[in-house]
Amino acid sequence: TQPKDLFDNNDRIQIVSNLSDLYKFFHPQLEFIEVFWERGGFDLIVGNPPWIKVTFEEADIIVEKYPEIAIRNLTAPQIKSLNGELLKNTVIRNVFIEEVLDNESSSIFLNSAQCYPLLLGQQTNLYKCILSNGLKLVNRNGYIGLLHPEGVYDDPNGGEFRRVLFRQLLFHFQFRNSLMLFSEIRDQKIYSINVYKGATSDPDFISINNLLHPSTIEQCFIPTSNIQCPKLKVYDKSKKKYVWDLRGHYSRKIKFRQEELLLTANLFENSDDWSATKLPTVHSESIIDAIRKLSLVTNRVRDFKSFITEGWHETNDVNNNSIIRQTGFPDYDNYQMVYSGPHLFTGTTFYKTPKKICSEKGHYDVIDLTEINESFIPRSNYNVKDIKYLREIKGIKSTPWVNEFRLAFRKMLNHTADRTLNGGIIPPKTSHINGVISIQLETNSLLLELYALTSSIWLDFYVKSTGSSNLTDNKISYFPLGLNPQYLPYIKSRSMLLSCITNHYRELWESQYCPEFNNDTWSINDERLPSFSHLTMNWTHSFPLKNDFSRRWALIEIDILIGMALSMSLSDLIMIYSIQFPKWNEYEMENYYDRKGRIVFTTNNQGLVGIGVDSSVWEDIQNLKLGETYTHTITKSELYNGRQITYYAPFDRCDRIEDYKVAWKHFEQLFNKDLG
Repeated sequence: TQPKDLFDNNDRIQIVSNLSDLYKFFHPQLEFIEVFWERGGFDLIVGNPPWIKVTFEEADIIVEKYPEIAIRNLTAPQIKSLNGELLKNTVIRNVFIEEVLDNESSSIFLNSAQCYPLLLGQQTNLYKCILSNGLKLVNRNGYIGLLHPEGVYDDPNGGEFRRVLFRQLLFHFQFRNSLMLFSEIRDQKIYSINVYKGATSDPDFISINNLLHPSTIEQCFIPTSNIQCPKLKVYDKSKKKYVWDLRGHYSRKIKFRQEELLLTANLFENSDDWSATKLPTVHSESIIDAIRKLSLVTNRVRDFKSFITEGWHETNDVNNNSIIRQTGFPDYDNYQMVYSGPHLFTGTTFYKTPKKICSEKGHYDVIDLTEINESFIPRSNYNVKDIKYLREIKGIKSTPWVNEFRLAFRKMLNHTADRTLNGGIIPPKTSHINGVISIQLETNSLLLELYALTSSIWLDFYVKSTGSSNLTDNKISYFPLGLNPQYLPYIKSRSMLLSCITNHYRELWESQYCPEFNNDTWSINDERLPSFSHLTMNWTHSFPLKNDFSRRWALIEIDILIGMALSMSLSDLIMIYSIQFPKWNEYEMENYYDRKGRIVFTTNNQGLVGIGVDSSVWEDIQNLKLGETYTHTITKSELYNGRQITYYAPFDRCDRIEDYKVAWKHFEQLFNKDLG
């Protein structure tokens, strides 16, 4: 017999009804039939949808019965090894199976092409599904206001979704959670308030980025004249510290139409597909001008032969016993050095070393380059078991990938830190886990050039502007490479002085050394900067830059040289540094150096914990005169605990903007002389 209506009693309808009662889902078109019949959809949709990926965490189930798993902080591989025994418990096994089925069913539904065709190929998150549904539920004259993460604007596979979103987006207000407006998420989280319209049109929307409080938005819509755009941070004399500047400015209101989208597509993706491009993080209209200049760079990494890899998979390769988690000083010659993210910082692979027991992100010591010997290798958290596999990775040369110099970066990009792009050259016989991504190039000369580019403020700015949370092979392939040869000898000499710290880099130094290096000079005369004249082809431990001041100055001059090579201006450099790098600016103004180039005191620099003296000691020694010294005993470093360091007065701070001006003038005169 025919069913009496849609809800007649049969197995399928009963199952759907039971699931509806259990999960509380409904069909808006049926529940609000009059809205869709009379108005074609909702006039207004507002919400803060869940920012949740549907994932299955077996530990969450097992810990209910065995809380000691959480108390002992067991890792995922350790829990997996216990599963066979734990699942003998009937109750846990039944709950486990039920959760697996529920998770798998939800994942299949949320990733289905029939229900969410715009999300095909993306990492599904509930907020994306809700946004996709919202576009179907709003009428042509209606509006959608949603607060959600930035993933829809930078997902590599989200082009088709953006093609639709940009035609309906009206306002995009990007926030950092630095003021902890949302206490349940970390302060580095980036999210946005987004307003979409129901009707579609050519892209024409307003974007305001780097917001910290909603009060700033209104001020950005008030026209101003002769008032400079505020930086992200300003020094508060009454509080004696830098604070977030919440003032708005009309120039922060960025209008995105086809022209601006095409500009960002050309620069960040080397593409003309502007309608699906990723949305950059742009602070003000002046930043757009700098992006326009960068977009004119013709040569990219993708134009050269390269090999990019994430290395060992931190979970899978531990599970299959290719590597094992074990902290200790590695056997370098036996390929045991495995780099992790904390080993790396801007221009160095000798930033931090794990402590003897390293189970949390804070269990690392900052490495003092002035204290290491010529064969030093930091501790590693892993040992390589499958060396044969490691040697079989060929890369782009006939020799194994692992036997070549490579440029390695932290894969995770922290946009609220002082520096976002962090990496350096790793030597042969070393590898890395997938918290790091590395690139091998055809020649070591190109590698040094890319090292300088990626150590500079320009590429850091480039990466910050993408707004992406991870550095991928696709992003690296769009990095500039192939600079004007006029600048390369100066770039290469400073890159080698920064990189070739130990004898593991001897081959790199001796293959790339040029006699012209000896005629080079620094842009200032300072006893903390060693002369170029004593350099030779035969590497010695005295060549590389080890003290904090000299490394800082080399990076300043690299910023200048790369800027000139990219046809940028001094005003571009100062503007980008002042606006895009507030945390870095703050740290720079709080670092004090002694006459040997050591940092003797720093305040609130989270990356230099244990460096220098405490504030109570600083109060007593900050006014020491020339010729006076202070001997400090290290107590906050496991690696150097008990070691004594002598600081030589007087102590001074550095002003990076003024230093940029001095260095720019030096090289401007140098190259004008060469040309004229």
